[in-house]
Amino acid sequence: MKKLLTLCTILILSVTTMLANTSPDVILGEWISEAKDGKITIFKQGERYFGKITWGKTPGKKDTNNPDPKLRNREIVGTVILKDFVFDGKMGVFMTLIQGKPMIAF
Repeated sequence: MKKLLTLCTILILSVTTMLANTSPDVILGEWISEAKDGKITIFKQGERYFGKITWGKTPGKKDTNNPDPKLRNREIVGTVILKDFVFDGKMGVFMTLIQGKPMIAF
């Protein structure tokens, strides 16, 4: 039992240390929405992060609800929706476009 407790403690400390030293670049790549109806590709330019909609269940869908009338005719797929994010080591929150729910961001 004592060996098991020691092993668990070492494992927890190792995982904690590993997560603390994780590069902010772990967010790079493709992410599927919770509803599985869209995909966002997170990419980096310089020291800033961006997210672009790269797939959706309804191809050709337009950004009809955009507050800027000039942008309402553009297709949603291909739109950069996350711009100029900078990693500062703190957790943040952003709102989803469709559901308006807060999402946790790192």
